[in-house]
Parts: sequence; C-alpha cells; structure tokens
Amino acid sequence: MGFAHELLFVDNFTHQSFFDSLKLSDENLKQTFEFEHYKRLPDILEFLESSWYIALLVGAAYVGGVFYLQHYMKHRKPFELKGTLVAWNTLIGIFSLFGCWRTAPELLSVINKPNGLYESICQP
Repeated sequence: MGFAHELLFVDNFTHQSFFDSLKLSDENLKQTFEFEHYKRLPDILEFLESSWYIALLVGAAYVGGVFYLQHYMKHRKPFELKGTLVAWNTLIGIFSLFGCWRTAPELLSVINKPNGLYESICQP
C-alpha cells in the first residue's frame, strides 16, 4: 500500500449510516431508460473506428473558427447576449442536475464498498 492508499483509505469510516439510509441496491442501479440501450452498438463502433478523422476535421475547424471570429469581431460592437446566456446557463444547469441524478447512485454504491474510494480511483 502506497501513499495514495494512505490518503484515500480511512479505517473506521463512520458515515456508514448515511450510505445505509440511501438504500442503494443493485436492482436500483440496473434501471435504465430506453435510450440508454445500445441496440446497434457494433454498427456505431464500426462507424467511429472508420471515421475517426471527422473528429480531427471538426476540431480543427472549431479552433480555426475561434481565431477567425476573434479577428472578425475585434473592431465591431459586441452582441447583446444577456438573455441568451441566461437561457444557456439555465439549460446547462438542468442538464447537469440530470447527469448528477443518473450518476450519483452508482458513485455512492462504489464508495460504500470496503476500500471503495481507493479502489474507484486507484484500481483499473
């Protein structure tokens, strides 16, 4: 056991009652939405493996676009985007809440196991 184990694994963890109160079970963790079932996973993987260069092209276009638009907007009046940014941030916040709702039970069930935090971070 190394330094990371000493930092992450705490003997006599006293918050067991908190995890018990969540009543996490394997059955609850297996519940999925219909869109989470990948019926065409082999087709998707084949497409991704054969089209990897598309991500590079899109990334390069994005970086180029950022620099071009900075140059283009240098001497122009800024856009009034307060309402748009409020809407964007609200939607991102809602999306993040749903992400937390879907991932928190799995994370808490892993941490609840003996050596859970250590194994979730340090073990492949």
